[in-house]
Amino acid sequence: MPLRPSVVATSFALLLCALAPVASVSAVDSPPAVRAAKPPKVTIKDVAASSEVGRKVKITGTAKPGRSGRATVAIQRRYGSGAWTTVATDRANKRGRYAVRVPLTQGGPTSFRVKRAGGGTSKVESLAVYEWLYLADQPFLLGMGGGATRVTSVVGGRSLPLSIELWTNNLEVLWSVAACTSVDFWTGFTDRGRAELDPADQVDMRFARIAGNGDSTVVEKSIPIGPAVRQAVPLTAATSYVSVALRADTVAVETSADVVLGTPRARCNAHVLPAVKFADLPFPSSTEVR
Repeated sequence: MPLRPSVVATSFALLLCALAPVASVSAVDSPPAVRAAKPPKVTIKDVAASSEVGRKVKITGTAKPGRSGRATVAIQRRYGSGAWTTVATDRANKRGRYAVRVPLTQGGPTSFRVKRAGGGTSKVESLAVYEWLYLADQPFLLGMGGGATRVTSVVGGRSLPLSIELWTNNLEVLWSVAACTSVDFWTGFTDRGRAELDPADQVDMRFARIAGNGDSTVVEKSIPIGPAVRQAVPLTAATSYVSVALRADTVAVETSADVVLGTPRARCNAHVLPAVKFADLPFPSSTEVR
């Protein structure tokens, strides 16, 4: 009976000895947790909300140094939803800062991002880039009259390239301009054939800004024989189409003087305007292109 405590103690000691190697092996065999390496951080500062073709946008930010020293970055540009292309490279300074000025050569929604050599990409910065589009080069819907496009007209001694001349003195032209902020052009009679005109002859102009629901606001003017008259009309955010109608009904058809829509252009957040289809126009019958 006096031997029982010793037996219990001996059994407990043996149990500890049996367990100790197991705990030791477990600690050795389990590898330590490895944290995933973070990609190198590349930043890009906010750019202006809008700009113009012909200007430059400044792309700045930071890129952490690489193992070989200062980081090299590639500035990439994308038009709309197109592909990314590298337009410039730079090497960050000792503080990891870079700065590049990129020319804006095309209108439309434009995005930039920066990639670091060896890994790491910045967020995307976007801006609206406005471009003056010459409307004789853009898709348009021609209503009444026949004529010539992309011609150089002369009105009151002023040369007007990329114009539309109206042979029958009765014209209506329409463009899709939802991405545009303003339109300007010149109007008048060509110098060619002016001697054949009656002094009372004039060009009646009707400029319409048309919303997507067909509502329109109209500007009307009369231009007498003389120098070319410039028309500059701002567009609202609701403007989907613009229509320019020129009438000179009092002029004899056989005269060689023509009505001119001179160098028409629009300032647009686009590089090309969409095609215009008569079936898609939202006009009521009173404003249909004839």
